[in-house]
Amino acid sequence: MRAEKNDLFFRFITLKDLVVFILGICTSLGFLYSKLYFLSLLSYFLFLNNIVSKNNCRNTRQFFIFYFSFFLIGCHWLIHPLRDFGGLPSLLSNLVIGLFCVYLSSIMVLGIFLFNRFFKNAQYETFILAAIITLCEFVRTQALGGFPFLMMGYLTINTVLDGYIPIIGVYGMTFLMTYLFLKIKDLNRNKLQSILLISLFSLTTLILHHIHWTKAKAPLQIGVIQTDTRKDIFINSIDSDVVRYIFMSIKQLPSSHFIIWPEGSFVLNDHLISLGTPNQLLVGGVFGLPKDTNHLPKNLLVTFNSDGEILHVHQKYYLAQFNETIPDYFTWLLKILHLPHIGLEKGSGNDVIFNSKYGRIGNLICYELLFPQLSHHVGKEVNAFFVVSDLSWFLDSSFNHQYDLAAKFLARSVEKPITIANNYGASIWIDHHGRKINSLQAQSRDVGSETMLTRKGSTPICYYGDFMIIYILALCILFVNILSRYQLYRK
Repeated sequence: MRAEKNDLFFRFITLKDLVVFILGICTSLGFLYSKLYFLSLLSYFLFLNNIVSKNNCRNTRQFFIFYFSFFLIGCHWLIHPLRDFGGLPSLLSNLVIGLFCVYLSSIMVLGIFLFNRFFKNAQYETFILAAIITLCEFVRTQALGGFPFLMMGYLTINTVLDGYIPIIGVYGMTFLMTYLFLKIKDLNRNKLQSILLISLFSLTTLILHHIHWTKAKAPLQIGVIQTDTRKDIFINSIDSDVVRYIFMSIKQLPSSHFIIWPEGSFVLNDHLISLGTPNQLLVGGVFGLPKDTNHLPKNLLVTFNSDGEILHVHQKYYLAQFNETIPDYFTWLLKILHLPHIGLEKGSGNDVIFNSKYGRIGNLICYELLFPQLSHHVGKEVNAFFVVSDLSWFLDSSFNHQYDLAAKFLARSVEKPITIANNYGASIWIDHHGRKINSLQAQSRDVGSETMLTRKGSTPICYYGDFMIIYILALCILFVNILSRYQLYRK
């Protein structure tokens, strides 16, 4: 009877549950502080190798505890838009974040529940568990507009595994890392097979480190104007001081081919003044206000020449939930919280590429960087990526580090340089290896310029895309399930 009570989902918190909670916290630290990535990898490894238990209920509970603490620490920056901009009391803000973490964790719990229900002790159990964890991560990044942060695959950048990144992308890296961590404990069972597996994997890893999928094209000098406005982008858009600062800063970068400034810096007017030198192209985030009430404002990235002629316009496709895109049934709540409740008009996603005289540029606006399927879709056609961003909603939290980690991973997966012009956060230049070339100090008005080497060609993940990785994993799970049932039928 006592054993049955102990099996209740939340009956008692054991010492092992506490250890799992701490491992979840430690795993999230690598996303917050780049120097702690090894601690994150070690914590994730220890978690995976201690969760497989005959007690399915405890297994599920520990999955929830791990991911709840993981998301709780990793999503702490959400308190700034709720408390500092929305005006919610700290206690209520933390409660909302806690409930959101419960929702995110429940997606992972559903995955382990299905694993325990249908695949526990099945053939290829390790493969199936790694695949299910990856599929749950994919669902979590897509459901209800998506929460495309804290993906485990990001931790593999600049590790011995990063040669696989251009081939399988972030979801594939989540699977590969999870599978390897789960497989390590089985190596002693068959020493010959283990030696062959390790040798093959080591050889493949070594070869991939010497393979370059793209080729150098031409050097490009890219200037960045960083702002330090500590307000949300809807207010910044009418700040005349920011506009003057940007226009004056352009004169400090006379030799740059491109000059970039952050997202939503001002409202786009019909007539732009003459700026820069004749050969310069100016790229920046602006808002387009509608001429009638039947249309919503637009979040735009515009490219124009020094004469003020607009050459290209990209309208933001992936809009941030409850900030830029608002479900009608939530509008009343946002009004009460004094949060922006107008919403923006969604773009088509077909205007990302700008074919300039210096090469083909992929243009992204803030949130779009975090959806790899968009970048990989256009990655094979562009020579470099420009990103305009506004991280002032998260003030001086560690979200800037999470954003930079995703950018470095993306640069490695497409093997193209990425330049980010940021508001309040740190602007950064990243080369095609995913390494930081230079950055501007966060929370400061500053300008800088770096010469980046553009690239041509495509990585494998840009050809078949992230969804293909997900389809393959789902089909593999289905195939293994059918095979297992067939073998049981034969017996």
